[in-house]
Amino acid sequence: MDYETALKTLVQFNAWRRDNHIPNHYDMPNPTDIGKAIDLAIVAISNIVGRNIWPEEDNVYDED
Repeated sequence: MDYETALKTLVQFNAWRRDNHIPNHYDMPNPTDIGKAIDLAIVAISNIVGRNIWPEEDNVYDED
């Protein structure tokens, strides 16, 4: 997943999560895509702050 796709996925997920209409106005993104987007966001923020918070054996970031 690239940064642009991750960003779009997280924005869509947040809109879906915050919508209080029944039925929801937004489609929920695929849960696997949400997880990959969160992983990429964690990596990106870790790079910005200069600190990797995941122990090496727990790093689940997937380059897909």
